[in-house]
Amino acid sequence: MSGPRRIGFASPEEEAAAQDIDLAKRFRAIGAAAADRIPIPFHIGGYNLDRASMIELGEELWGADEMREALATTPGQKLNLCLRRDGDILLVRHPTDPDIFLAACLAPTHVNLDHDWTRDPHAPAVLHVPADPHRAVEAIAATLLPRQQAAVTALRQSAVAGGTEVVVGVGRTWRHAGQLTAHVTDTAHWGTVNDLEYHGLTRTDHCVYTRADWDQQQAEHLVEHLQHAGIRVRRGPDFPAPAGAARKSGATSATTVTTAPGPPAPSPPRPPGTPPVRPTPRRR
Repeated sequence: MSGPRRIGFASPEEEAAAQDIDLAKRFRAIGAAAADRIPIPFHIGGYNLDRASMIELGEELWGADEMREALATTPGQKLNLCLRRDGDILLVRHPTDPDIFLAACLAPTHVNLDHDWTRDPHAPAVLHVPADPHRAVEAIAATLLPRQQAAVTALRQSAVAGGTEVVVGVGRTWRHAGQLTAHVTDTAHWGTVNDLEYHGLTRTDHCVYTRADWDQQQAEHLVEHLQHAGIRVRRGPDFPAPAGAARKSGATSATTVTTAPGPPAPSPPRPPGTPPVRPTPRRR
């Protein structure tokens, strides 16, 4: 999505379902029960969402084809149980049964930058839970969370063992649109974060660093600096191509290159008066 847009309901029935006060209360009750039982740092409700907004949630799902299909017809309300490190749980009402809710995992992309979260056949399955808040939370805690945690642990270990540590590109969400963006894993070494900050990027979301004022040369300089520091970095599919540089037939796309660790090389020179770069210790 490129920016905030106006809510647009297709029918009075769709609008009434999205503004159903009783349904909103049921979501709040589940969130409160989860905060007591799991516990979770916080939960976020969604109310008065049109069909396009609900379908858009499917872009963030971890597998969960059943949930993705349900988002096209379920009432325009949802609940996020925010677990942060292992990823969030999304709940919506069943499209046809008001006494059943669907619970699915959102993709914790910060865990592994190389994983295909959308088409993962081993993603935790969508869970059908009762509308009763305490029974719903018990089902999530007993079934969905253990599956999520086991899968996340395996993917995190894979990332630490040799996965990409940083992906550099241009933000596409309304919050980061047009900004130079670096996604990092949640196991990134503190030296990696320091290198991003040295290049003017600041943390604007969980494991996301951005810079609003940038140009092509600075983007290339950032990638080269990280490569020289021995950091496993790659250019994302939205990394800007050099001006006037046409894609050559048969050439390897820069967006798919992952740099393997190598011996550190000196960092590019800093402007006069800037403190010297400290060596970046590796975590291997």
